[in-house]
Amino acid sequence: MFESEKPVAYEQVFEQLLADIGRVDLAARAVELGCRMTAAGLRIPFFNREYLVNGSGVTDVQGAVPAFTDRIVVCYYLLHNGRAETTGEWVSYRDFKDSAFFMSSFEKNVHQRTAEFFSGKLALLGQCSAALGGEAVTGVLNSDLCHRYQALPRVPLLLSFYDQDEDFPASLTVFFDRSGSDFLDMECLAVLGWILSEKLIQLAKP
Repeated sequence: MFESEKPVAYEQVFEQLLADIGRVDLAARAVELGCRMTAAGLRIPFFNREYLVNGSGVTDVQGAVPAFTDRIVVCYYLLHNGRAETTGEWVSYRDFKDSAFFMSSFEKNVHQRTAEFFSGKLALLGQCSAALGGEAVTGVLNSDLCHRYQALPRVPLLLSFYDQDEDFPASLTVFFDRSGSDFLDMECLAVLGWILSEKLIQLAKP
């Protein structure tokens, strides 16, 4: 699910997920997750936006269709029906059991890609992060930028960025709450990190 060369295949995956969503009591799921249920469907926060989920699909509140990665992760999240509480313990992706299969892609497409793009652009990263709902966090890591995002209800992410200096290249790490694996499987957690990277980079482009 990282910049797939077969988007048609993932659209087929989404159609199956949508069929599964049609069998879910979205009103009950909204209560459990702290989302809003309206006459039009379930409204779910996703980073700094809100998506509408119903039997017809996943759209933003203006009716535009989001990227297939966003739609697939939202559907998996609703179907997974996680019940855990946020722990406040930040862990790296590699700390999750069964993450090894996706670790190489995660490191390349999330950590390295984002660090290289924003190397020497600390102020720009801060602006893009704030536009995405990122909030500065203190007392966790002594990095040049440390921001927390509410990716989904009960699924926060933490981004730590060290800009380049005379001795070291820029580096970046995305952390998850320890409970993240209760809400999404390893592939979707990896893709959630990639979505964060992609949104930050897109916000930085003219």
